[in-house]
Amino acid sequence: MFCITIAESDLKSIEKKLKDAVAFTDLVEIRGDYFEKVSKKELVELLGNFNCKYIFTFRSKKEGGKKRVSAEKQLEWIEWALSQDVFYLVDLEYELALKVKSLRKFKKFAPKLLVSYHDFKKVPPLTKLLEVINFTKKLSSSYCKLVCMVGSFSETLKLLYLIPEAKAKGIKLISFGMGEAGKLSRVLSLLAGSPFTYVVLKEEEAVAPGQLSLKKAKELYESLKSFTGG
Repeated sequence: MFCITIAESDLKSIEKKLKDAVAFTDLVEIRGDYFEKVSKKELVELLGNFNCKYIFTFRSKKEGGKKRVSAEKQLEWIEWALSQDVFYLVDLEYELALKVKSLRKFKKFAPKLLVSYHDFKKVPPLTKLLEVINFTKKLSSSYCKLVCMVGSFSETLKLLYLIPEAKAKGIKLISFGMGEAGKLSRVLSLLAGSPFTYVVLKEEEAVAPGQLSLKKAKELYESLKSFTGG
């Protein structure tokens, strides 16, 4: 339900955060775009020491990543992660996938793919968002993520509305708004049917505008649940 994001540059820091995270959740996102000198072999060995499900993400600079890297470098990490049993899901940005000549190699990893789309400026037209959901279906993947910057609560409703729409297509959709106006939607998405939402251990560790700490997200969730009778 709550996926804790760990965005660290080295193995020692990742291990420290994992020790804290596993006390609260069994789902953790590992952000590869924050790595500096991380051995792939040692990373897999470290992750295997914890009873946890991992999402591997290597975010591009355009979609909120730590640094600017080539599409080739990004794909190299993603393809590696897909081949590793330790990862439960691997994030594949929709815009990056469109640059790949043949998606056949990704289709064989369909159960592990999480197709994502981020817009840090606005909520795009509904047709664009549905395009990403339909692409996810085309890849035979079950997970999709749509996250956009919102300026009002009404804009977040567009994103939350898509969750049951995607479910009808067999897609588990994580969808919410970024920024101050989107904070509440990060938790409301769970009540709307999202399989999980992204949080951090401490608010100052947020990797996206409006990302909540686990403590704050849990408090909001319990309050909202009491109002909805959930």
